[in-house]
Amino acid sequence: MKMKKIIGIVLLFIVLVIALQSCNEERVDQIVKKYDQTDFSDLKGFFIHYRGVRHQENTFIYLVSTYDVKCSPYMVEVDEKNSIVNINNNLVLESCGRDYLTKEKIKQVFAKYSQYHFCLLQVDNEGNVYINPDNQERPTLLRKSVHSNPKDLALFSHYKGNWYTKKE
Repeated sequence: MKMKKIIGIVLLFIVLVIALQSCNEERVDQIVKKYDQTDFSDLKGFFIHYRGVRHQENTFIYLVSTYDVKCSPYMVEVDEKNSIVNINNNLVLESCGRDYLTKEKIKQVFAKYSQYHFCLLQVDNEGNVYINPDNQERPTLLRKSVHSNPKDLALFSHYKGNWYTKKE
């Protein structure tokens, strides 16, 4: 009797894993189809990352930096209407001693980023686009530029066309 329960639980687990993987593939297909021809050049050299909700103020926190900067990112606080209410550069000044982006540039970059609704979007200096659509982890998708071979390409598996998915 115990063996039948164990087999049943294992089979249920396998079915759930297959179902989740299928949902993930559908999500990836949607993103690839929707953004395959999108021009991300306005974000070339930038990194934008959703970090969470600040409950007391009912605002959202994003990190904004240049792609290859060695300094800390700017903390950008955004309200429910997607308007920037504060740009905090304390970490930048601590790590670099000076600003490396203007508030105007941060506003431009954030306005462009916010139309995509990704948790993470970064475009390197060669035009490779890194995306994590759903959570705060590292990029899970890469759209490789035809003119580039990213240094971290080995961390991704070819999906289709110029698209790659993060190896598990």
